Amino acid sequence: ITVITLVLMSNIYSLVAPLPYSRPETFLDQYRLDKMIKFLAEKNIGFVNTGTDLAHRLVYESGEKVIAVPMQRDFTALRYPAYINLVESAPKVRRGFVFIKGRNSIQTETCKEDLRNQDGPCHEYLVDNKFLVYTFR
Repeated sequence: ITVITLVLMSNIYSLVAPLPYSRPETFLDQYRLDKMIKFLAEKNIGFVNTGTDLAHRLVYESGEKVIAVPMQRDFTALRYPAYINLVESAPKVRRGFVFIKGRNSIQTETCKEDLRNQDGPCHEYLVDNKFLVYTFR
């Protein structure tokens, strides 16, 4: 009974006086996607390759206006094979790559070559000072 009382008191205390880093919203605020989704809509980009940490959130938070799949084809990507097909078969002008700034970004060889030569259809954008976006328009 003493253990149960301590657990209950701890839970009540955490509800009354939560620490700023204990709230679930704090983690999500690090990567707000509203500006990213707006940018993709303005560029008419509806199909993106990205990291596992962003793919599902982009799809969900955009209301499936952006179909995103992880670059690495692990089990999280394979959960939705139809999404993979949609992204891979989308017209090049509607496709993009989204990465968190400062992390290793993987672009296609075409995109790397375009950026290296400063020509071609691949363009790099910095969105909300957090995300690197590569598009072919």
